[in-house]
Formats: sequence, C-alpha cells, structure tokens
Amino acid sequence: MKTSLIRKGILASAVAATLGLGFAPQAMAVPGVFEVSPNNLGLTGYSPFNANQMLGNSSVLLTALDATHETGSGWINFTSFTLNNTPILAGASGINLGGANSYALYITFDQAATLTTGTINTPGSSGVLTSLNYTLWADVGSDSVFTAAQASTATAATVAQNTADKILATGSLLSGVNGINALGGAFFNSVTTISLTADGSSYFTKPIPFFELAFEQFNNTSQGLEIVGNLVSINQETGSVDFNRIPEPASLALMGLGLLGLSATRRRNK
Repeated sequence: MKTSLIRKGILASAVAATLGLGFAPQAMAVPGVFEVSPNNLGLTGYSPFNANQMLGNSSVLLTALDATHETGSGWINFTSFTLNNTPILAGASGINLGGANSYALYITFDQAATLTTGTINTPGSSGVLTSLNYTLWADVGSDSVFTAAQASTATAATVAQNTADKILATGSLLSGVNGINALGGAFFNSVTTISLTADGSSYFTKPIPFFELAFEQFNNTSQGLEIVGNLVSINQETGSVDFNRIPEPASLALMGLGLLGLSATRRRNK
C-alpha cells in the first residue's frame, strides 16, 4: 500500500512539474505576429501587413581588450519580413525598394563579451555577452550609407545618415552568447528588451501593447571572418529577429508548484 501511494505521489508531482515546464515556455515558443504600417512613416500606397520575423545581414568590428574581454559595434540591415516562413514581398512591405517612397530598416548596436571557452577571437572560442545596447532606425528614402567592418584597415561598421532617420525602438541585453566555431564561422544569439518610440508605435501598429522581448540570431561562414591582431571583423552574417512576451507569472508559478511537489515526495520517501 505504501509503495502504491508513493508511486501515485511521484506521478502526480511529475505531472505537475511537466505541466509547469510545458506551460512556461509556451508563451515564448512561437514568434509573435505583429502588424506593420509603412504609410505611417510618411509613405503612400502601402497597406498594413502582418509578419512574425525580420530577416537581415550584419557587420561588426570586435576588439580584444585582453585575454578574456572584448567590445564591438556594428549594424544589422534588414532585407525582408516573413510570416510563418512565407516572404512578404518588397512591393508590399516597401523595404529597400529605393526612391523617396521607400525606406530602409536597420539597427546600430554596441556590445561587450567575456570569453568562456578557447582563445579570444579565434576559431573554437565562445563567450557570454555582458552588455548589448541597440537602436532600431527607419531610413525613409533609403539614403543612408552602410560601411562594412574591415579588421585589416581598422574600419568600423558604421551607418552614415544623409537625412535624419527615425528612431523606432531601443533595447538592451537580457542574455546572450557569441563566438567563432572550429571552422571559422561566427555566431551571435541574444535576448533583449524592446521599447518603442512614438514613431515606432505608429510603424509597429499591433499588438497593443507591443512585445517586451526581442530574439536575435546571426551566423556566417568563415568567408566573412577577418582576424588581424586584436581586431576581428565579421561580415556576410545573416539571421533574423523576432519578438515575444515575458512568460506569464502564472506559468512560472505552476512550474514552481510542480518542483515543490517533487521535493515534498522525495522528503516523504526518505
């Protein structure tokens, strides 16, 4: 009888823990759908559209400060939107069409990282991000000039604005990792906050309120990597950004109750 009761207690607690673990990530599992209204940038002829991912390419110049710390800055130039992996055509989104009735969408950022594995800024190395701050811009008229990073000439990755661009959002690091794999391919993954400006709220028109989290992931091949002394330039890096909400407190509480149930059962067994 005691054995049967113990088994039932373990099963009930395990189910509770599994439900908690299952529900908590559920709020973040699928990239959130958002609505974009290009006409609110001052353009004409575009209808609002839905997307759940922004695709682009990036460039960054990293500087090793010592054996374990690096800093860097760069940009991400967004090239398209997708909805459930289906591309949104440029004619519908208005992005990168060129001309006065078009716009570019880009991020400028700075970052810092601490080495955790390998030798800093060499193949086989990886680290954790210790800071990341970014600004999301809309370049109406697509007249900003992007300069790619180049380690051999100590050229930073910069964006020169010919006319003032609109700030749509800002954000900072929650967690992230970066590094260079054994084949020389760079990788970058992070979770950041996102805070829309007034211009951003007129461009990203739904949901209201907008999402709290942004997820960034970018990768490249060894062709886009250049290492010269303590400088590393990373180009041809492609990836995506999507958004979601912070997990609901009720989901996190359910997970906690499940774990408490397992703990109580173990104490009874002892």
